[in-house]
Amino acid sequence: MGSIWRRLTRRRRLKGEMREELAFHIQARAEDLARGGLPPAEAERRARIEFGGLERYKEELRDTRRLGLLEDFGRDLAYAWRNVRRAPLFALSAAGAIALGIAVNTALFSLIYGVLFRPLPVREPQSVRNVYMTTRGEGRRDIYGSRYFARRF
Repeated sequence: MGSIWRRLTRRRRLKGEMREELAFHIQARAEDLARGGLPPAEAERRARIEFGGLERYKEELRDTRRLGLLEDFGRDLAYAWRNVRRAPLFALSAAGAIALGIAVNTALFSLIYGVLFRPLPVREPQSVRNVYMTTRGEGRRDIYGSRYFARRF
């Protein structure tokens, strides 16, 4: 935990150390090139070219020293807050659309659960049977159903 707190509170010092370390590596390469016969200014220019973009190395070093998920979450929150402050109407409409979607989903699920999955409000719901009545021809009725339909509840 102490390491996390130090990383959070001593960022400025870590950035300075990172700059010094990168400058050291460029300087060491420039000295090697100067010993090879290049003038000092040309040796430093070539060392910077060989080393590549400093920003890439800075980003790699930051990635190795950062806290990962905690820092990402903090950056995401800051980015979200900036966007909410810049376009509050859009943020409000997006939140309203999400809330409406959740409400419709909940209502439909409750309805389907109540109709299809909840047991019937009778004693022994497993003994309830369907009874069908059909009409064949004019004025003639035939009743079809289960032989258990007459059971008393």
